[in-house]
Amino acid sequence: MDWLDRVELRTDRSPIGEVPAGEIVVVENRTDRVFTGIYATRKVCLQVPLLVPFGLLLYLPPVLKIAGRRKMGCNGDACEI
Repeated sequence: MDWLDRVELRTDRSPIGEVPAGEIVVVENRTDRVFTGIYATRKVCLQVPLLVPFGLLLYLPPVLKIAGRRKMGCNGDACEI
């Protein structure tokens, strides 16, 4: 589905340490920001043209409230939760 070749799948060590099974971690190459949970899913959806509508739905406050996740962004060694 990623015909624009924007998503690179990797299985190396996570930059945030141990990741629970079923959880994904997305690292934005341009800024080295790290995303987990629904924010990681949203980042991937916005890069795959077929999934963009789903990525946009993940911006809606009711969806974020249901997901119950907090944004996590990291730049280098500093992380904000």
